[in-house]
Parts: sequence; C-alpha cells; structure tokens
Amino acid sequence: MLADDSNGFFVDGAGGDDGDAGTKAAPFATIQKGVDEAEAVDGGLNVYIAAGTYNEDVTSTGASLFGGYEASGWTRDPDANVTTVNGQTTHGLQVTLNTDPVVVDGLVINGKSSIPAACAGLAVGFAADVHISNNTLRGGNNVNMSAGLVAYQSLDITVVGNDIAGRNANVDESYGA
Repeated sequence: MLADDSNGFFVDGAGGDDGDAGTKAAPFATIQKGVDEAEAVDGGLNVYIAAGTYNEDVTSTGASLFGGYEASGWTRDPDANVTTVNGQTTHGLQVTLNTDPVVVDGLVINGKSSIPAACAGLAVGFAADVHISNNTLRGGNNVNMSAGLVAYQSLDITVVGNDIAGRNANVDESYGA
C-alpha cells in the first residue's frame, strides 16, 4: 500500500498533533482524528497509522485503516512496526453505517477489559463491503461475552489472515469469531 499525502491521512501517536494537517510531515496524534478527516472527503480516504499503542475508541463509517508504518519514512512492515488500538469504552474499533468500502489491515485491536459488557476487538454492524485482513483481534477480558470479531446485520464482509480470539477467563462464552 503506497502511503501518500494525496490518498490519505497520517497518524503518529508519539510525534503527531491533532492540530496538524495529517500529512507525512505533520501527522495527527489520534486515529479517530485521521478517520474523521478521511471521511470528510467524498469517496473516503485511507488512514496510515505509525507503530505505537493508541488508547482510544475508533469508529469508521468509510475510512480504511492501515497499521504497521514507521513514522520517519512511512514505510510499512506490520510485523516490525506493531500498531495497537486498545478500546477505552467498549470495542477497540467499530465499523458501522459505512458509505464507502472499508479495509482494516495490519493492526492489533483489543476490546475494553474490566467492564461488565460484551466488548469485541472489532465490531462490524450495519455495514457492507468491509475487508478485514492481517490483524490480531482480541475481545476484552470481561465478565460477559468476549469476542475478537463481531459482525451483525452486515453484508459482504471478507475476513482473511487474521488472528482472532476472545479473552474471557471467567465464563465459557469466549469466541474467536
């Protein structure tokens, strides 16, 4: 995936600022800011995310997310440049009501732990044309159901090459997908 200022926005949690332009030279600090800006463009754009841990809830209605970049030259190697999203309320990432195709690739996504609710790493709901590839998806470690991936009332969901698991040690309702 060619990461270029003309086809997306850039996020670097360690060196970015949400007041910046979201370019390679001046990336945003949060994934949600990148998603919001990408979705404001007709047809949607990509969000390129540098290695690091992002403690935030992310919702996409049309932006594609690609992890595994290093921030100095924006080359991509998801194995070497681990990009982790830790959900803070429920799901780490939710794709819903998308108006454009969405790709989620090269991320580690964890649902929120330690709350009495079902929390997925990635939740896809009321969505269509979503491609989920090369991610590690983990549900929250909760007292209720935990799932790495939950998809409901959605069409054309492609899931390829992911490592998916629940993380619930207390009950038997823990699912990989």
